[in-house]
Amino acid sequence: MDATYHKKIGSPKTNILLISLFYNLGIYLFGPFLKVLGLLNRDIKKWNQERKKQLEELQLITNKPVVMVHCASLGEYEQIQPLLKLIKESENEHFILLTFFSPSGYNARHNTPYADKVMYLPIDYKTIMTKLVRKVNPTFFIGVKYEFWWNLLTQLHRNKTHIIYTNVSLQKEHYIFKFIFKRYKNLLQKIDMLFVQDKTSLELLSASGFTNIRLNGDMKVDNVVARLNTLKQPERASNDQKIFVWGSIYPYEMLMINEVISSTPDYKHYIVPHHVDDKTISIIRSKLTVEYSMIESLNPNNVIIVNKIGLLFKLYNQAYMAYIGGGMKGGLHNILEPTISGLPTAIGPIHDKFPEAFQLIQQGIVTEIKDAKDIISFIQKYNDSNEYNLVQKHIKHYIQSNTGATVEVYEYFKSMIV
Repeated sequence: MDATYHKKIGSPKTNILLISLFYNLGIYLFGPFLKVLGLLNRDIKKWNQERKKQLEELQLITNKPVVMVHCASLGEYEQIQPLLKLIKESENEHFILLTFFSPSGYNARHNTPYADKVMYLPIDYKTIMTKLVRKVNPTFFIGVKYEFWWNLLTQLHRNKTHIIYTNVSLQKEHYIFKFIFKRYKNLLQKIDMLFVQDKTSLELLSASGFTNIRLNGDMKVDNVVARLNTLKQPERASNDQKIFVWGSIYPYEMLMINEVISSTPDYKHYIVPHHVDDKTISIIRSKLTVEYSMIESLNPNNVIIVNKIGLLFKLYNQAYMAYIGGGMKGGLHNILEPTISGLPTAIGPIHDKFPEAFQLIQQGIVTEIKDAKDIISFIQKYNDSNEYNLVQKHIKHYIQSNTGATVEVYEYFKSMIV
């Protein structure tokens, strides 16, 4: 009797049902957990209140078909923005509802001109998602990367909403490839299209039985190129002091940075921390062992700390080389901005979750480093004009080969709404 019981509990069908049960249980516990955190954290409390208020007051006063676009946070928005812009400017007969899960995205882009309404996505309760989809009644849903909310997707499918995902990038360890998650995999196989950004994801999905997949590339490239075109031509000149940008830096990287700065006195160094709050800036300043000045100084030093948001992309346009922080501990930041700006770029060794890093390393545009000695060698290498010019050619080829993803998705979108 015990053997029969264990056999039933351990059967594949039972395990699949249990996963669904555990997912919904986890979701229903997540809400109260956030409320508890809200008692301890003012920002989380505000997030909870805003989500609830927006859902209660939600009314879409429109006769236009609704295109619902969801981004987890600001990073995903930056990827989808070129597509939003194209839809908004070319398809004025549609109402665009943009949702975010994270406050970082909502707070930064709630006034975007490329959406008719911006709001938080509610927690993925089955009952709430049923009401949300019924109220919004989207004709089309666009998701980004791997932001899969299963109750939402289930209701969208039942609503016969067209569903696509863009910039999909998955690794073999992703749970969707595990047998016990077959129910969710089957749901993804029923949506209209998954636009994947790399060959590895395409091969993994194909081997797992997906046919609704298309290799499309990275829409982030289109976004960076578009932003770069709004700036002046690169302001760097061979007879000027060369600029090295330390982008999105963490305090733990300062020991390495000190050593590199001391070894390269002919360069001007801009240190741009990932967080520019007073506490982080104070820590960065305390760890610097060389003379420095702040960005607002009228008499800047050769080492400048940037404590303002919004300057990093412009600095790349003036710089000669860059190092992007976070890769020493797995939290690598945006490497497309410096590389597409024309810079040889160094990063730390932990970048498994960033397919663009692998591609750029393969093409000789990005260099993986482990310590200060590696960065000094990196700088010495690209002080050679022949090496530097070769990188420029590689970057030009990369841009030519990877732009156009936005237009391809847009053409698919148009074909589905006719």
